[in-house]
Amino acid sequence: MDLKEFGAYVAQLRKAKKISQEQLSRDLGISRATISSLENGTSSDVGIKKNSPHP
Repeated sequence: MDLKEFGAYVAQLRKAKKISQEQLSRDLGISRATISSLENGTSSDVGIKKNSPHP
């Protein structure tokens, strides 16, 4: 699955759940513009931090 397909899948799921991009962005702690770019397949960096496991 490439980025464009993944973005389309995210948009499909979000719409099926009747969640706005604004609500999803608040829930995930990322900007609405990032959600939009992800859904359109134009963002290569979704701005999600990876946490390393704590011992």
